[in-house]
Amino acid sequence: MSRLISVVVLLAALAAVYYFVVYQEPTATDQLDSAAQDAGDAVQDAASGLGEAVSESAQPAAEQGGQAVEDTTGAVTDAIDDSTTALSDGAASLQEQGQALIQQLQDEGLLSEAGFDYDKVVSQVEASPLAQVVKEQVIVILGEIRDTPAQFDAGVDKLKALFAG
Repeated sequence: MSRLISVVVLLAALAAVYYFVVYQEPTATDQLDSAAQDAGDAVQDAASGLGEAVSESAQPAAEQGGQAVEDTTGAVTDAIDDSTTALSDGAASLQEQGQALIQQLQDEGLLSEAGFDYDKVVSQVEASPLAQVVKEQVIVILGEIRDTPAQFDAGVDKLKALFAG
């Protein structure tokens, strides 16, 4: 029984991660918020379905010991809470990493109107620990800055907004 629960919780977590990777939103912040919410919802839905399946299959066991069903439901609820917390923490961490990267690039003079070096900035972004989809969004914005230098400040503001809470 516990093996079944572990497998279902693992599958729900994998489904949440798959959903997060496959379905992209226009900005990283929107994407992270939406993905965290959707993943939490998906895990809750999966856990709810699991709870129903466990309850139905545990009818004979419930007659012998209702406590086992309650313990299982509690474990599933705890797993949902842990998954939701981990996703929220990951979104906050991504925002902090992005803000730190932009500040570092500005401090090094690589992301300034006078010293903008597209290739070096892109290289540092690609080497950063940010998620690939976020890196791609940052590189798109950097390309806009490169292509329209007169809009430098607006582009930097767009980068900062990408990681704003």
